[in-house]
Order: sequence, then structure tokens, then C-alpha cells
Amino acid sequence: MTLLALLLGCAPGPLMDTGALPEAPSYAHDVQPILEARCVRCHQRGRPMLAGVELDSYEAAHATRVSSVCTAISPDLVERFGDHLLPLAGSQDMGPCEGFRVLSMPPGASDPLPYDEQLLLARWVAAGAME
Repeated sequence: MTLLALLLGCAPGPLMDTGALPEAPSYAHDVQPILEARCVRCHQRGRPMLAGVELDSYEAAHATRVSSVCTAISPDLVERFGDHLLPLAGSQDMGPCEGFRVLSMPPGASDPLPYDEQLLLARWVAAGAME
């Protein structure tokens, strides 16, 4: 029984209670704190940025929303929000997040974003990436 409890305690994100998360997150209230805590250290204007991605302002995050979210979320969320994660300038034949390495950020994905933060980012894009 102890082993089962331990295993359940280490269950992957989808088993988390995500009911308290907003369906339509806002940048200022929900997304910006995640980006500042986990992404802006590398992805900000005036610093060497991987792939030229800036995430230190709403405008910058909005402009790269699909690619940035695709690299930070798990495959199950790509599938769930796929209609909203199509490459912006890509071919209509491309699938969700095609051309991006899912769950590759932070680098090495040794410490991926917690599932609730991944879900917030995906919901933000799906809801129109509002400020």
C-alpha cells in the first residue's frame, strides 16, 4: 500500500486538479509570472537568446506564442490544444507544433514546467492570447 501511495504521489501532471485554473488566462495575471520565473532569464531583449525568442513583454510573448508554448508543453497538451497550436506561418498541411521540439524548454527538459503551468500556457493560446 505504501508503494502505491508513493507511486500515486509521483503521478504525471494530468492527474492534478486543474479545475481552479482559469479557462481564459490573461497575460498579466497568469502568463507573465510563469515567463518571468522560468523563461525571461534567457529570453529577454539585450541578452543572448536561443532562436531569437524574446519573452519579456506581452508583445514579444504574443508574437511567439505558438512556438514558445509548443516547446514548453507535454505531448498530451499538444494533442488536446492542437487546433490552436498550428505553426503561424507554416503550411496548412502542418500539424500541431510541427517543426518544434515539444517539451524541449527549459533546455534539456530536465526540469519541465509543472503541468498546471503548461496547461495555463496552452489555455492562454487557445483563448486568443489576451493581454
